[in-house]
Amino acid sequence: MAPRDEPLRLRHSQGETRIVVGEGWTSVLVLPSAAEMHAGSPSGEGSDQWAAMLQVLPRIEGSWGTGRVLDGTLFSAILADDGRVAVGAVTPELLEAALAAQ
Repeated sequence: MAPRDEPLRLRHSQGETRIVVGEGWTSVLVLPSAAEMHAGSPSGEGSDQWAAMLQVLPRIEGSWGTGRVLDGTLFSAILADDGRVAVGAVTPELLEAALAAQ
């Protein structure tokens, strides 16, 4: 099966757009910024703990921007400073490529 040339754009029932780059095990899910999803940012008592946890993750930067990276054995995730999130069962390099393609 040949890879797609263009990212697949999926619409959630509430109109939110999610973008899938790649296919199969190399698929990367890119979520738009929280502002675009109308989700806002975490608030309340746990938001300070959430922010502190994010500060522990290593900084990363590329042509796509800057953010924090979680490089795990099962999956990796990049939380971009512009609010986008890229996640997949791939290396951080593939996540960066997916973010750069947007």
